[in-house]
Amino acid sequence: MDEIYTLTLASNGDVLVGGWTYSEDLPGRANGAQPNLGGGGEPTSDGFVARLSGDLRTLLRSTYLGGSRGDSINTLTLASNGDVLVCGSTSSEDLPGTANGSQPNYDGGGSSADGFIARLSGDLRASSPTSTSTWTPTVTRTPTAEPSLTPTRTPTHTPTRTPTYSHTPPPTKSPIPSPTATSVVDPSPTATTIIACVGDCSGDGEVTVDELILGVNIALENASLQQCPTFDVDGSGFVEINELIVGVNNALLGCQTH
Repeated sequence: MDEIYTLTLASNGDVLVGGWTYSEDLPGRANGAQPNLGGGGEPTSDGFVARLSGDLRTLLRSTYLGGSRGDSINTLTLASNGDVLVCGSTSSEDLPGTANGSQPNYDGGGSSADGFIARLSGDLRASSPTSTSTWTPTVTRTPTAEPSLTPTRTPTHTPTRTPTYSHTPPPTKSPIPSPTATSVVDPSPTATTIIACVGDCSGDGEVTVDELILGVNIALENASLQQCPTFDVDGSGFVEINELIVGVNNALLGCQTH
């Protein structure tokens, strides 16, 4: 079982996602910073980070991030030099890379989780071109429950409002005409056309973080397009990166009326 909690876009258009997994065969991990699952499988999860091409056709690389107990990545962003910074929660006393961190030892006592921050190179390999270590996690105390039991989306996805999106199309260009707009025809001689808001799965006129995550899972073919057909702007039957970007802008700026 795998679940994506957060995503961000690189300056070259690559898509980075993070979350948690029980899978020992996570694809693309062979040359990652941590190629093997640390938690031992269900019900003990590891966090993971994956990098895909902008068209979502190529999985460039992935890596686990976790120790022998439950770990989860809840949000991620990119540094100015391209390094990947992630944060989440952990119940592991042996989280990798903590030796030189500001709090190197786990403080949860086994009954609650610690928060953690980690830094990886942009290619998710074992060494960063701008750092003396693979990652430098900083562990801090948090009262949240162990992620392997109660993974939560609450710290969620704040990177969608950070400068991470500085490379997306300007807001004035984001509302694009949708070739799959649905039409509602009044029985009267005057017809009214309603343009669907990209990413508004529930039809309430807003795009939420949960709906963005659903869009990413549809793009990765982990979820059915029927769960949110408004992401398929061009009617291709697939969700592509430019359609995700429109959904992100609708979440930030509100659904545009036409």
